[in-house]
Amino acid sequence: MSYDISIKDEDGQVLEAEAPHHIRDGTYAVGGTTVLHLNITYNYVEHFCAVLGDEGIRSIYGKKVADTIPTLTAAIQALEGMPEPELEPHCVNAGEALFGKEEPRYEPWDPSDYWAPTVANAKRALQDLVSLGLQGLSGYWDGD
Repeated sequence: MSYDISIKDEDGQVLEAEAPHHIRDGTYAVGGTTVLHLNITYNYVEHFCAVLGDEGIRSIYGKKVADTIPTLTAAIQALEGMPEPELEPHCVNAGEALFGKEEPRYEPWDPSDYWAPTVANAKRALQDLVSLGLQGLSGYWDGD
């Protein structure tokens, strides 16, 4: 699961930047893209809720981008003081195990892995949203 977050105009059209951006997230456009959209893994949900309230990242949906930059910046600052959680091993062959092709195999998370539910990764995702937002200040956040 993931959050598909875009910046849209009042007519519901996704805004585009003047020049391609190269923000990496759950998906990546080779050569960059002008589309103001990010895909962020749901793995960071606990961190987002800790700094943005019960709605987490969804708390910005429907709001004007310019109005949310201070909120996102404050959330980034709040994450800076949080300790990294102890991560339980995760299933690395869930698809095969689900269909009975293999026994489930668990491995420790690599903290540098984009998918790892770390404070650092959640912080980077919020920083990416701010970067995206600064290119579409006149728009509104839309997601899921």
